[in-house]
Amino acid sequence: MKGGGVFEYFWNSIAKLPIRRIDTSSAADRKRHDEMAALVDEMHAAKNQLAAAQSDKHKDFYEKKCAGLELQIDALVYELYGLTEEEIKIVECATP
Repeated sequence: MKGGGVFEYFWNSIAKLPIRRIDTSSAADRKRHDEMAALVDEMHAAKNQLAAAQSDKHKDFYEKKCAGLELQIDALVYELYGLTEEEIKIVECATP
């Protein structure tokens, strides 16, 4: 940790992370990427609408919309990494 609570990471530690690269020559990878990007765009818009919501009814609607989008994004990530049901349970238990 550096000053001001900023973390500094080095290549030798980050290189060990299992980050899945997108193979742009693969139709399946391109499709998954496009689906993920669309969901993230939807989430961003829904979060902005939630922040601007004036009534409890609208806030509730956008909170539910965000929760649904989050589930869809999670499902795509689980698929991307080929997680089993058991591994998904572990990930979801570790998530606050």
